[in-house]
Amino acid sequence: MKEEAYLVTGATGTIGTQVVHALLRLGKRVRILTRNATEHSKNIEVFEGDLNKPHTLKEALVGITGIHLISFGDENYNPLSSGKQIIEMVENAGVKRVTVLWNGEGNESSIEQEVKKSNLEWTILQPQEYMANALGWAESIKESSEVKEPFGDRPTAVVNETDIGEVVCKILTTGGHSKQIYTLTGPDTLTPKKQVQEIAVALNKEVKFIELDEHQTKKRWKDWGLPKETMEYLYEWYGNTPSVGYTVTNTVEQILGTPPRTFKEWTIENLHHFHTK
Repeated sequence: MKEEAYLVTGATGTIGTQVVHALLRLGKRVRILTRNATEHSKNIEVFEGDLNKPHTLKEALVGITGIHLISFGDENYNPLSSGKQIIEMVENAGVKRVTVLWNGEGNESSIEQEVKKSNLEWTILQPQEYMANALGWAESIKESSEVKEPFGDRPTAVVNETDIGEVVCKILTTGGHSKQIYTLTGPDTLTPKKQVQEIAVALNKEVKFIELDEHQTKKRWKDWGLPKETMEYLYEWYGNTPSVGYTVTNTVEQILGTPPRTFKEWTIENLHHFHTK
């Protein structure tokens, strides 16, 4: 029997990286699709391609059992518009299972729309805020022992990116989750202030939280290159977080059989990013 192979798109992103690691830990044959084919592990087959250009996906799909798809087409998380062509290609290639990572902004992508119409074993994953987002505080914690953010008291059920990667891996390799849409969260509802305090305790130093107002926040986002629509969406989400953003689910444990990792565990694992060099 030919060895099963799995294709990961968005493989250099926060979640895609974890999906690749989880598959490799199981000894699976892994392919990745990337816009820039550079050196990777010798255990990974690298294919150069772009989901915005579906024809570049064809070669990478040959012999694939399962594929992990992202639903956004650029760094600003704009939804892909090429979903119809991509899903048709995935079906024609004989792929069995598909996981789709939503873009996190509530505007359903063409990938999500089209996969629902397909005959594939599809699962759409809607993880809430990533614990890894806290890495954005690393430089300011190292340089000035402070974190500047809006809405420091907003509730959020942050989820560990390693858990998300393992969930994707489990679904792709074992099946049993066809036509499901899952919300993934961590085990607790926290706030940015509580997250910063957790990091401060682990570092054994004081870290000051500075609340940004709307003008300061949007100026920062504009400097980052975020489009106006994304800025408006994010500010509304942070200021009036819907219950799905802070309501803890048990989905991770149901799929993996183990409790989701806590933010404290994440902090200890990633503490080296916050230490002064």
